[in-house]
Amino acid sequence: MQKKDKPRADINYKEMLYELCHRLWIIILAGMTAAGVSYAVSRYVITPVYESKTSVYVISREYEDKMTLTDLQTGIQLAKDYMFIVKSRPVTQKVIETLNLDMTNKDLADLIDVSTPLDTRILEITVKHTDPKTAKAIADTIAKVSGEQMVKVMNMESVNIIEEGSLPTKPSGPNVIINTAAAGILGAAAAAFAICLVYYFNDHIRTSDDIERYLKISTLGVIPVYKHRIKKKHKKEQEKSRAEAAVADMERGFGHYEESTYSGQS
Repeated sequence: MQKKDKPRADINYKEMLYELCHRLWIIILAGMTAAGVSYAVSRYVITPVYESKTSVYVISREYEDKMTLTDLQTGIQLAKDYMFIVKSRPVTQKVIETLNLDMTNKDLADLIDVSTPLDTRILEITVKHTDPKTAKAIADTIAKVSGEQMVKVMNMESVNIIEEGSLPTKPSGPNVIINTAAAGILGAAAAAFAICLVYYFNDHIRTSDDIERYLKISTLGVIPVYKHRIKKKHKKEQEKSRAEAAVADMERGFGHYEESTYSGQS
């Protein structure tokens, strides 16, 4: 086919939309395939993770008999210090020794997430693990050991445990539904993008409109070509020729038979 000198910025969005609609089955198939793969991986390959959460209240007072506004503001400002102590090496090492865990300090610290609700001195300690009972045991031990470490290092009054770690009954991850939906959407979007990309870089003349638009030449007429009709007609002609040849052979054979018969009689 002849190529057209088409500017890359010249895009016919109607044609692109038609191309997307025409190849909608590819987009749907790509989305379903990606969603199916993501579901299988999330369901049967990725190990489920369980989450246990505990919370502690940090008490630090300037005067033993009363709590002042300065005490509250100081406690809030020291929240980052508390969070650092929870994941510090002395705390994680003692937890590993207490629970006889087969992991390093860094591995344990990566399982711990510490957060502080706004304008409070409450520390929320969240532990994620593949075993629910181990997640709860680590959360409870972390709360206890880190509280003792805070009192020792920062000369605090005490750290009280508000609630112990919960025993998770359902995994917190992976989220099979979200992963499947996200993979399906991304797969369909990737297929649509690929179709648009192929259309954008396709610089061949396909229709009479392309000739008038890019070559500035008027078309006098269009000759439709129906390949399936041509093939069908050609097939019928071949069958007709074979039938006529067969009839001719039969006639020649019958004539030869009559001639032989007459010769015998004479």
